[in-house]
Amino acid sequence: MHSFKTEINNTLKNYGCDSVFYLEKNNTLVYLIDSPDALSIEEIRKQETALRKGCQYDNQNLDLGKLLLENSIDSSIRKSLHHLIKSSDGAVSYYNLLCNHVLGQENTKLKLYQRIILETKLSDFPGLNVTLYHEKITPALHAANNANVLPITFGCKLLANHGGPSGPGFNSLVSAYTAKMHTLHTTEQQYKETLLQLPVLEQVYRNSEGWEATHKNKGGAYVAEGLQPTAASDMSRVKCYGCNQMGHYRSDCPQEQNTSSSSAESSKKKKKNTKPAPKWRDVAPASGSPKTVTKNDTIYNWCTKCKKGKGHWSINHTSDTHTGRIPGTTTSDATPAAASTLMELSEGGF
Repeated sequence: MHSFKTEINNTLKNYGCDSVFYLEKNNTLVYLIDSPDALSIEEIRKQETALRKGCQYDNQNLDLGKLLLENSIDSSIRKSLHHLIKSSDGAVSYYNLLCNHVLGQENTKLKLYQRIILETKLSDFPGLNVTLYHEKITPALHAANNANVLPITFGCKLLANHGGPSGPGFNSLVSAYTAKMHTLHTTEQQYKETLLQLPVLEQVYRNSEGWEATHKNKGGAYVAEGLQPTAASDMSRVKCYGCNQMGHYRSDCPQEQNTSSSSAESSKKKKKNTKPAPKWRDVAPASGSPKTVTKNDTIYNWCTKCKKGKGHWSINHTSDTHTGRIPGTTTSDATPAAASTLMELSEGGF
């Protein structure tokens, strides 16, 4: 969804029709590309109507932006949106409905990932095959984490779903991990800890005494070649795959915990001290500087009336021509004008 928004945003800016996406909410301008649900579709349509009546250039940009959006999506999506779009809708209305459609499909996938994480159990797999169980839940964990939709306190639920094996070593480790998971209060912490715990749980279960005789012929995962049965209490024979030292598991490795802690602190400080740079088209020219500039063979004029008087470098008008209709034109001229503008811009190298 993020890459989709970025692509649309860049396209609209390249054609100079992104200014119509700044709409009012509670006396504050909101950029609808970044926050498509900040206003309802009824509120968006109402403000689009006001833009069309107030400025011929906004009227053209609403139609041009809609035309760009229609040509930026798959035909199957365009057809599925057809019954939702009104003939009077401009680019902002079209974008709002498009985002809700794409987001709806994405939400269906994310809910599936959440169900896999919370509802899949080790006992669902023949022979308590812990390898297949982890192969099932690990991709869902990564996908949900990347989308920031990991269920709250999922870590404890995931460990509870490991119930089934009778080995005391495995069950003791699950209990110890559950107690540790209760001390982690954010999904980010639980996610990192889970990625450390899962391979250790698999190793301990597959190395538990009597496991091979019990599960080898029942669909369970085979003991990995070269691994010897290890008593859970004999930590001297346990190797950490983080620092390659003996005597502890990777989840308890002091070196990795120190590295992770310092890295997180450094990242936090960096984010705190970083401020986003202003967009160049929103920065007013210095006093006495030209009000017209050329970038990439495109001429930009500083319009003091765009964005509710805050100003914007516009492609197709100046401050003097911002408001009022072009003599001899009507609203019905908007779509052909938009198509004409698109043709000119395309020939200009965009």
